[in-house]
Amino acid sequence: MGARKISVIGAGNGGRAFAAYLSSKGHEVVLFNRTIAKIKHMAETSRITSEGEISGTFPLKAVTDDYHAAITDACVILIVLPASAHAEVAAKIAPSLQDGQIILLNPGRTWGAIEVKNIIKKARPGLEVYVGETQTLLFTCREIGDSGVKIFKIKDDNPFCFYPEQDNRYVDYLITELFPNMSVVDDIKITSLTNIGAIIHPTAVVLNAGSISRQQKFLFYREGLTPEVVNIIEKVDQERCKIAEKLGMCPEPFLEWAKKVYGVDFSNYYDAFQNIEPYKEIGSPSSLFSRYITEDVPTGLVPFASMGRYFGIPTPFTDSVILMASSLVGTDFMETGRTNENVSLPIEVLEGGRSSAIINRAFPNQETSIIKVLSRIQDDLHDNWFVVKGRSDRVNLVKRCLFVAKGKAPTRSTMHAHVFITESGKNNLEIITVKKNDALRDGLGLKVLEKRFYGMEFEERAEAGLVVQPLISHGEYKSDVALFIKKLRTDLYELARHVRE
Repeated sequence: MGARKISVIGAGNGGRAFAAYLSSKGHEVVLFNRTIAKIKHMAETSRITSEGEISGTFPLKAVTDDYHAAITDACVILIVLPASAHAEVAAKIAPSLQDGQIILLNPGRTWGAIEVKNIIKKARPGLEVYVGETQTLLFTCREIGDSGVKIFKIKDDNPFCFYPEQDNRYVDYLITELFPNMSVVDDIKITSLTNIGAIIHPTAVVLNAGSISRQQKFLFYREGLTPEVVNIIEKVDQERCKIAEKLGMCPEPFLEWAKKVYGVDFSNYYDAFQNIEPYKEIGSPSSLFSRYITEDVPTGLVPFASMGRYFGIPTPFTDSVILMASSLVGTDFMETGRTNENVSLPIEVLEGGRSSAIINRAFPNQETSIIKVLSRIQDDLHDNWFVVKGRSDRVNLVKRCLFVAKGKAPTRSTMHAHVFITESGKNNLEIITVKKNDALRDGLGLKVLEKRFYGMEFEERAEAGLVVQPLISHGEYKSDVALFIKKLRTDLYELARHVRE
């Protein structure tokens, strides 16, 4: 992949880590911070220094406090700020945004992408941009003075999702090429409800408020998370998981998340916290007015409590932490935070929406049959794009099976097949394989590929040998594996010719 212009909004811990990482990969990075004095050395030298997992000094294309200059002509805009600032920043960048730009919130916390998408849509109704969120920050890191950052760890897996979810198919290839440790998921609830920071940080700060207000320094995780504090964190996490289950999701408790992200495998929360290596050096916040309260409560705990009230699920521990945090800093977070009403959360997100858990349960036998076929064609699943057309429930099932057939979890970015989905309302499925290198030639964009490909008449595509029709007919297993493999292995230069013309 060639060098791209990437805008990083925010030069705190995470923003600096993104800037150093991307510059080390050869991309042109524009770093924005509203207070240049805090990054004076970087602004004067146009360079950033990194220690830890990424070591070295790397160039910056520009350092600016001007939103318009920062984002103009940027391919990707990374917003790396406290989630409590997302709404304000969205309103400020909206006038300068350009069609086709990709905005990724790092992280979105809960409903960040929906909030930002709604603000931009209201400000510029005709603008076509892509807005997504990550589940957590990709890096465990801390800033170094005004010159750089120390990156303790690049997390092994960090899910992301764009809203609406169908936008994933236009941008996931670019995000995963920029960040191989990120992986796409096709349900915004997965990134929004797996907001682990909101479970940990506010509870720990509230229960250590005396020490923090006295500015008594301590190791936040090693010393602040005593067994008694961790017991309350576990209760808050249990309430979050009940809400996730009500939304049709398969809940991911903290222990599962810690195993996936940090590789620690323990049966209790306390031992897990004590053995996460990057947590061991992290100190306590210097004030109660830290992002652990001002960000994680209104954009994490408040949405959970709001959803709990909507579903009639009691959240006494979550409510207690919100109330105490509000009292400690003098802000009514239930009034100002991301409630369902304040975010304008679409009702379909709460009442069903997209849920991979529902899809996985719906067709267990069909899923097994599809995987049997796809597991026989390993070579063809490498570096190809697949276009799947059919009824939405069936094509989503096939998409998941493509990942499983590669022996990877459905959300792993190491899956090289990119799947495009269109709904036809038919029971039959059309599956088309497209050589990835052919499609990328001449800078061909994903949207152009899909638009022009589906503009061809069905008969044209069939004559060109571009259609495997059907793999599955009315839910029945199609056993002609040899024919299926043969058609998948067909070189599709004809498709490239159609697109270029």
